[in-house]
Amino acid sequence: MTTTFQPVTETSREESLDTLRGFAIVGVLFALFLEWDNLGVPPGDNQTSAFKFIDQAANIFLHGKAYNILAFLFGYGFALQAMRAKHNGVNLLPFALRRALGLFILGTLHAVILRDGDIVGPYAICSLFIILLRNSSDKKILIAIGTMFLIPFLYFLILKSMGRQPAPWGGVKEGTGVFSKNIAYLLQHWYPHFIEIYSPALFLFFVGMYTSRKQWLEKLQNNPRQMVFVLLVGAVLCVINYFIPWQQILYRKIDFNSSDFYLSLFINFLRGITRLPFTWGIDLVYIAIILQLLKRNATRKMLQPLTNIGKMALTNYLLPDIFFIPLFFIFFNLWAKVPVLYQLLMASGFAIFLAVFSTWWLKRFHFGPFEWLLRSFTYWKWQPMKKKEIAV
Repeated sequence: MTTTFQPVTETSREESLDTLRGFAIVGVLFALFLEWDNLGVPPGDNQTSAFKFIDQAANIFLHGKAYNILAFLFGYGFALQAMRAKHNGVNLLPFALRRALGLFILGTLHAVILRDGDIVGPYAICSLFIILLRNSSDKKILIAIGTMFLIPFLYFLILKSMGRQPAPWGGVKEGTGVFSKNIAYLLQHWYPHFIEIYSPALFLFFVGMYTSRKQWLEKLQNNPRQMVFVLLVGAVLCVINYFIPWQQILYRKIDFNSSDFYLSLFINFLRGITRLPFTWGIDLVYIAIILQLLKRNATRKMLQPLTNIGKMALTNYLLPDIFFIPLFFIFFNLWAKVPVLYQLLMASGFAIFLAVFSTWWLKRFHFGPFEWLLRSFTYWKWQPMKKKEIAV
């Protein structure tokens, strides 16, 4: 029997995944503005009380949090796709590899043309590992989750046995143009430190795969006591993370010329591993709150714009950079000239735009423009775009 593997249609999508994904995309949008290295702040603006308050709030509620949720949902959604393919008797491998290649191409173009802080390309590379485990047992996925904790340490151990050191942080030799600067940062910073930077994301990919098989989000949404428990645990972890003086605990300055270089690496690695569960606390709070809101008709309708943003997650991830990077760096040279409060207002305004745009677009089309492009590449066939066209 021949079965055709098809894209997930709108009627069979998991609403909770879309809403959580939309929430994370809005978080990434605010991170673009409130991670100050991206667009800069005017001289002296970082001394104002408004900056200090916004910066502290962003550290607690924003920085890194949206990316954690996106990585978790990436693995969760892939596992759903793998289970659907297995149920239909379809070999997922060629579709998954083409999707990974398509993501890598889009991500690399994004990193080179617009911003070196792209996550799409690295996620595409990390997805090769979950593709490899697509049909593995739950036990093997649990082993992969445990192994990911040790990957950076094993990496440093291998380097030591070879008498080599990791690439130094910083010191990127940039070119003169925007493209050359982005390429230099990509080749000299992101990829030389790929294992150190993205092993936590791959860990969350595997966690997403495992919890997807156990239908964790679905069960959580139908179990009020468990949802309250997750909310409380997340809140406690978040509070503990905030009050623990991490800069004074298990911290060693790394000197590449020191005889204690690898000991310092190990101590900092141990510190990072110890802190990780605490940094995920606020993500558990966000997940529990959103799932609770989705249970009620009134609040679910209020979240529909966020759900629509999630349905076009790839497009809405790229759009802010497509719009603001040229605005800040190419046409008007606004880098480090826009006050902090204005940046916050711009992020809020663009988030509203994404909600309105996504709602308008999805009334007329099956997919977002970049989703359509990726799906057409994945299935090696142009996908129907307009609603009046029948999906095949």
